[in-house]
Parts: sequence; C-alpha cells; structure tokens
Amino acid sequence: MKYPKDFINKIICGDCLEVMKGIPDSSIDLIFTDPPFLVANKNIIKRKQKDISADYEWDYLQYSEYVNFLINCFKEGERVLKTNGSILFWYRRLDTTADIVNKLNLYCKSQITWHKTNPTPQFRKKNYLSSVEYLYWLVKDNKNFIFNFKFQKEMHNFIESPICMGNERTEHPNQKPLKIIKHFLEIHSNKNDIVLDLFLGSGTTAVACIELGRRFIGIEIKQEYIDMSYKRIARVQQRIF
Repeated sequence: MKYPKDFINKIICGDCLEVMKGIPDSSIDLIFTDPPFLVANKNIIKRKQKDISADYEWDYLQYSEYVNFLINCFKEGERVLKTNGSILFWYRRLDTTADIVNKLNLYCKSQITWHKTNPTPQFRKKNYLSSVEYLYWLVKDNKNFIFNFKFQKEMHNFIESPICMGNERTEHPNQKPLKIIKHFLEIHSNKNDIVLDLFLGSGTTAVACIELGRRFIGIEIKQEYIDMSYKRIARVQQRIF
C-alpha cells in the first residue's frame, strides 16, 4: 500500500496498529475514533429492525492487555498527527481513560459528556441505565490547535441527543449519530483536512467527512462493517454528486 493513493478516502481492512505503520509522520489533521469499550456481557440489545449482540471479541482481553493495546494505538496516533492536530475519542470508563491518557505525550483539553436521551433499558433493573458516554479531546501542542468556535450555545461540554434510530440505524451495536459526529468535525477540522478513524465501525466518520468536505482514512478489522460503510458512503455520494 502506498500513501496517499491507497489511504485517502479509503477504508482499510486490518489491525489499526499495522495499518498506521504505512502513514507518514505528521500527516493527519484529526484522529476521531470510537474504540471498543471492554464491556463484555452476554446481552442482546433489542431493536425493532433486528436484535444486536452487545458482545465484542475485543472485550475478552485481560484489562492490562486491553489498556496497553489502546496506549499503543494512541502513541502511533501521536506520531502521525500534525503539530496542530487533535485526537477525539469516545469512552465510557473514566478509570480506563486515565490509565491511557497518563501514558501519552498529549494534553487533555476537555471532556465532553453525551447524554443519550433514549438509552437501552435496564431489563434486569439492578443498576442505572447506561445513558452517558464521554468524548475526550487531546492535543499535541497545548497552544496551537485547530478549534473553530461556533455560537456560545453550541459550545457546551454537555450534549443531549437520542441514539441512532429509524433509517439512520445500522446493525452496528455502537453507532454514533451523524449529527453529533459532524458537529465535532466542524469544530476540530477544516475543509480538505485528513481525518483518521482507527475503528471505523459503521462508517459514520467517513460519511460525515464526505458531507463536510473533509478527506478520511478509515481502518476497520471486520469486513462486514466495511461493506456496511461503503454502502452508506455510496448513498451519500449519489445524493451529493
């Protein structure tokens, strides 16, 4: 594979650590990704369209192996990120995030909380509903970074929206709403910037980049999700172009 011909606006099937070796130093404007969460259970999430398994093969790693894997991912991310670039990543467990971020040579600028207004119900009724996720914003240079401030009311570090439903919903179990992804892409990148997603999943980052005039590099280890993403991309390209 050659950069940029085989990378830009492509989805690459493979382990992100291996794929990133082909990306040059200081060539990426923004890393925006949604890592696996280490939340293994044997539950099935009930959806109207289709039941979705909540299990991931990542989730059966030992905790130390899992944390070291993500540390290595983001260290490689540091290498490929431009000086004024950022890393945005979603997470649920605050303790795990601290274990990861403390091992990086990056500055944590902010933590944004997303409140999901329609979270998955607690069928067993033995705990609170899992209705929040966190978005961490890390920068390489604490004084020089891309940040497009919108109106004051749009810049809260707490956002509310439903999880994906209806026609937008795919079979991916952890799909983020396109509206939310586009909001943060507009703030942390500019037109024609290169956005890297290490765990592309259902392809929402790629779709958002196309709609906003950014370039993307998607990495995904499961071919079924790559196929899903390319179908979404084709629909967007047909509508726009």
